[in-house]
Amino acid sequence: MYDSSTPEHFYLPLRELLDWFNDHLPAPDDNRFAVRSRKRNIEVGICWFRADARDMLRNAHLMAAILRDYGVAIAHITTRDPGQLLYSDRYQVVAKPAVHTPTIWH
Repeated sequence: MYDSSTPEHFYLPLRELLDWFNDHLPAPDDNRFAVRSRKRNIEVGICWFRADARDMLRNAHLMAAILRDYGVAIAHITTRDPGQLLYSDRYQVVAKPAVHTPTIWH
């Protein structure tokens, strides 16, 4: 739903990109973000785009540029080792981060 406090020239392109992601990016089940510990699920998964998911990355960069222009702080973070894989498809992985995996966003 459109929030009138967001300028339309930011909202419309963002809405189009979100709709594109909803149509093209598979959504992992909620349980794919959790690991089992002491008989309970703990949500630890972080989503990462695969380096070869060119359309996903291109649209994520477009979204980041729009948000940056709107004043939202954006960081581009990469890793060769996202950690223990919990889910994988042709565009993304969900992983429990390893100790050395970047997890602090500035």
